[in-house]
Amino acid sequence: MYKLLILLGGTSSAWASNQLGLGRLAVGLLEQYKFFAMLIVGTAFIAGICFFVAAIFKFKQHKDNPSQITIGTPFAMVAISVALIFLPGFIKPAGESLFGDESMSAGVSGSIAELPGNKDDVVSSIPGHYI
Repeated sequence: MYKLLILLGGTSSAWASNQLGLGRLAVGLLEQYKFFAMLIVGTAFIAGICFFVAAIFKFKQHKDNPSQITIGTPFAMVAISVALIFLPGFIKPAGESLFGDESMSAGVSGSIAELPGNKDDVVSSIPGHYI
């Protein structure tokens, strides 16, 4: 029992010496948004492929029984699959066409150096890792 208390006491003092501040915590969270956006884009791509496969099966069902599956269903599924697969590639050129090249977009990239508590010697360049 005493060994457990000594172990817990030593761990808490090591944790307190790290001194994770609010600014460093915010920087760590902001760096994770890039990976979250990549996850969403990857999920949309996989969902687009799945919609395309489902549309092929719907075309087959329409061929077998046209009165039960209308022809609009597989065409709508193909349109959704195309949008999900190619939409990430359309966003930046569409924004540049509408708003010009110098416009800034709100997204997951950008400078987080202005956050309070963010010091170059405190935060490492590896996302989620601190010096």
